[in-house]
Amino acid sequence: MTLAERLGWYPSKISRIENARTAPSADDIRARYRECEAEDQTADLVRSLRAVEGGLPVV
Repeated sequence: MTLAERLGWYPSKISRIENARTAPSADDIRARYRECEAEDQTADLVRSLRAVEGGLPVV
């Protein structure tokens, strides 16, 4: 089963996110990293996403 299938997403959504054509939402990040058993990375990635969306430097 593919990651897209496990998440209930279309494969094109995964492709757009991976190729930086679409920014993931915070929920997308949480779902993907939970499914990949890498939840320890979620908080930093969501913080980075929010900084980029808000135009703040990522620290």
